[in-house]
Amino acid sequence: MKLGLDMKVTVVIPLRITELVYEAEERLRKIIETIPSFYFDILIVDYGTPDKYKEVFNQFDFKHVNIVKLDVQDKIFSISVARDTGVQYAKTDIVFFHDIDFFASSSMYESLYFEIQSRDMQNNARDFFCIPVFFLTKNGTEVFRTSLDEERDFNFKIQNKIIKDDFDFVDFPAYGSSAIVVNKRHYLSIGGHSREFFGHGAEDYDILHRLSSYNQVGPRTVNYYKDLKSNQINVYEGFRAFFALYGIDVFQKSLFFVHLWHPTRQIPGYHQSNRNFSLLEKLMKEFDRDKTQPQPLMNLQGGGNALVLIKANSSILNSLRQVFPLLGRYSILDEDVFKTDMGVVEYVQRNNINSVGLLNPYGNEHRLNIYRELKTAGINFWVFDRGALPNSWFFDQGFNYDSNSYRQELWDKKLTDKEDAEITEYISDLKSSEKSLEKNGARTSAEFLREKYSISNRKVLFIPFQRPNDSVVKYFSGNVESMSNFYSWVHFISESLDPSEWVVLTKKHPLETTFPMVENTIEVDPETHIHDLLELADKVFLINSGVGLLSLLFNTPVICAGKAFYMGDGLAGEAADKEHALSLVLNKSDSLCLPKIKSFTYYLVNNLYSFGESKYKYIGGAENRQSIVKEILFSTINIAGEKYQYGENIKGVSLDAPLFYSFGGRQGIKSLINESKKSKIKPSIHVKSKTKNFDSNFKRKARKLVKHPVLFFKDMIAKW
Repeated sequence: MKLGLDMKVTVVIPLRITELVYEAEERLRKIIETIPSFYFDILIVDYGTPDKYKEVFNQFDFKHVNIVKLDVQDKIFSISVARDTGVQYAKTDIVFFHDIDFFASSSMYESLYFEIQSRDMQNNARDFFCIPVFFLTKNGTEVFRTSLDEERDFNFKIQNKIIKDDFDFVDFPAYGSSAIVVNKRHYLSIGGHSREFFGHGAEDYDILHRLSSYNQVGPRTVNYYKDLKSNQINVYEGFRAFFALYGIDVFQKSLFFVHLWHPTRQIPGYHQSNRNFSLLEKLMKEFDRDKTQPQPLMNLQGGGNALVLIKANSSILNSLRQVFPLLGRYSILDEDVFKTDMGVVEYVQRNNINSVGLLNPYGNEHRLNIYRELKTAGINFWVFDRGALPNSWFFDQGFNYDSNSYRQELWDKKLTDKEDAEITEYISDLKSSEKSLEKNGARTSAEFLREKYSISNRKVLFIPFQRPNDSVVKYFSGNVESMSNFYSWVHFISESLDPSEWVVLTKKHPLETTFPMVENTIEVDPETHIHDLLELADKVFLINSGVGLLSLLFNTPVICAGKAFYMGDGLAGEAADKEHALSLVLNKSDSLCLPKIKSFTYYLVNNLYSFGESKYKYIGGAENRQSIVKEILFSTINIAGEKYQYGENIKGVSLDAPLFYSFGGRQGIKSLINESKKSKIKPSIHVKSKTKNFDSNFKRKARKLVKHPVLFFKDMIAKW
């Protein structure tokens, strides 16, 4: 759902009013009077204003203005902490930062609101942009003030001076500015500003570096980590030029702020540029190397108080970043700090915790006992683990077969025509894709496999083996009881089937190196894609693997030797013993019900599962190899009965787009990058030396865009 006109955006204004802040009261009042209250809420974060200036805030008695007061008069003013606090207290999905010296016309703020709306940033959570800020000279500030009453022509007059590069009016531009417009949930998830910064200087670039990694619009600039100390947009070099991309596009739509001149502020300890810029490069490289960033910020408007039982600074914490802002206030503790299983229950009751999050409860005995104690005590909790569909995850009040979330009455409902069309498309896309639960080789075809394994026109029984120590094997094996017993069932079935009519294909689990050979079966190549095998198979026999759910989507009958959450009328069948399993294999009248399969899958996709692309690391040797998730980029999160949209991963913009014209377009950027790689010499900051291969017409247009962007776009539109 897009941001509706009844949905506001929060303007976060961080400040500390003292005699050292030039025209503080006047500028704050003008900002509040100018920002349209119909579209925006204003949140002032008062970071330790001395008592003698507190009365300034008492005059702003507006419904759309709120003030968060921090009692930090004894600390150096931290604009980064104030901004983070503002986001934590914001009541809207979208926020942006607005310094006390920034200013724009009322119509500019309205245009800003509709730019936010057009991007659907509520649901495309990783999208963000910067409002370009043009720092006015002292004279420019006076000219600006005299133009304020001419609202109709105001924006055009100011922009005209900006694009003509009037040095007496504009001191310098900041396209990648601190006026960042961002989704609140996403901002909280990346942890806001690094706590290592203090005072002022470089903290904005750290935020932009991390935000841009989730929404990279183009290739990184040459010498990306270098600070050229210039905000010009004619050379594709250094991080400032790269961050400028997030403001150039909105400037092309005539969106911008101005920064009013003020005398240099002599605030003790505030200016920390040298220290902070030295720290910046280290933080940027650490993040690029291993995604090191601050712990997610709490959503102080969330209302919850959660305890999450995971290790601090672990890969799983990084993977769950997007979840923490949905919990309200939260604590993170290692489950091992609780010496007894009841210790968690007592902690929850003592600290008024209203929800507990934990990993697979069957992962170890201590966690399983905690899980059982939470159930017995009636404490609200959720369990996190991977789902049975590609890129799926769940936050469930139970685990796999022992969860009540798979009860038939929850999902067995007739789908509407729209719902049926949606899930039919989902199933079709899944069947034709290469996405799978585990790493597989490239797709081929069922016909290829039929020929490769000399199957001819015989029927195929496919058996995907599971890991012997998998939780669902150890605890939900049901009638087969164990992996070793399952092997004996497979041996019995393969011996009993007529080899002239049946072929039994087996595949070991991708993380297993060996497994016992079973006579009268064919072990397929480990790289064989699971989808090709399901397309080939006439029946699938397994304990309770997630492959069983995929089999249903391929309309292939599934026989479970254990307990699976996808068993039921019209879904997978359960074998009581090996003889029963054989009879189900030979049964010609299978009970699969396509409408039920669709309803069940629709329920999983839309009401239970979360979805996100993941990255893994592998640990252990050949005998105990494990995959550990180290990052998940969720597109959808279903948790505690609420569904949150984050959008798909954003693709970059074409280098042929106007966004890159001032940098020389595709040819200029590629030429600069390639030349830098070849020479290993830092490229010149002069465009001329890097654009010698351009024809004169392109160079002329590039210069025109930089110096006269409005005329450039007028001419471009006129020629369409």
